Amino acid sequence: MALRSFLLKNLSLNYISFIANGLRQNPTKFMNILRTKTQYEALFRLKRGKIPILSKSGHKWQILFCNPVYLLAFSLFQSKENQHTTGSASLEQLLANVDKLHTSGSEAEAYSQLCNALATGSAVYQCAEVFWRAARGARAMANATHDESARKALTYEAFEFAKQGLALEPQNSACHKWMGILLELTGRFEGTKKRIENSYLVRDHFQRAVEAKPDDAVVLHCLGAWCFEVADLPWYQRKLAAAFFATPPSSSYDEALKYLLRAEEVDPNFYSSNLLYIGKAYLRKGDRTNARTYLQRTVNYKGDTVDDKQSRDEAAQLLKSI
Repeated sequence: MALRSFLLKNLSLNYISFIANGLRQNPTKFMNILRTKTQYEALFRLKRGKIPILSKSGHKWQILFCNPVYLLAFSLFQSKENQHTTGSASLEQLLANVDKLHTSGSEAEAYSQLCNALATGSAVYQCAEVFWRAARGARAMANATHDESARKALTYEAFEFAKQGLALEPQNSACHKWMGILLELTGRFEGTKKRIENSYLVRDHFQRAVEAKPDDAVVLHCLGAWCFEVADLPWYQRKLAAAFFATPPSSSYDEALKYLLRAEEVDPNFYSSNLLYIGKAYLRKGDRTNARTYLQRTVNYKGDTVDDKQSRDEAAQLLKSI
């Protein structure tokens, strides 16, 4: 809703008039015209004011940078179209559909349904359970694209969803989980100083989440990764941390392994990064046999997300050093 208002205020009146007339005369036909390949190409050639959106081509979803004119038309049309689809679905139906899609790996479709629901402006969907799932979906979309600008935009969008969910329900463990994840991920875009500044907040969110769900493999991984990164801080970053905190964060590779191995026990082979961190922790401890085992498992991991590729590449380099 906020995005639509912004576009309406900032786009040329000629463009808005063109869109409004097209939608008024025959909305379905007008949208079909905009959705054609020719129109896509014409819109995407424009360089100014592009916004990352999801686009479906056949059965395949992709992230595209769309001109705001198209996005406004799509947004206005979808708000009417969704009154007969998402708008009529109960909150329970929406959450069940989204979770089913997430479990089956259809992340883009799940995220699309959540965005459509929120775009209706209905108070029914303004709740923590919708917002943390939207954060999860935006994060999944960020991890699916190799375009750095799109990944950053989607990561910050996910962060905003997590913040909204936590503001509505401060005790929600899933909101704490995603707030911790996205504080860490946005910190990576903002540099070492910000990551150190956020370190205790990140850990506290994960601890709140794991207290509620001690067998959540993702949270266990996140705690393990946090412990590893803190234990692995070089001396100059430790000095920087000492400037922020009276007692800088501390941990050990053994503590990291406790969480990482528990995550692997709960959900074997669930995440390439978990395997990588286990291998790295063993390597730091001088246990080359176990390090080699987990790094090789990382290299062999089947997956095509950004995380998977980065984990495979790092593991392959580390294996050369053993």
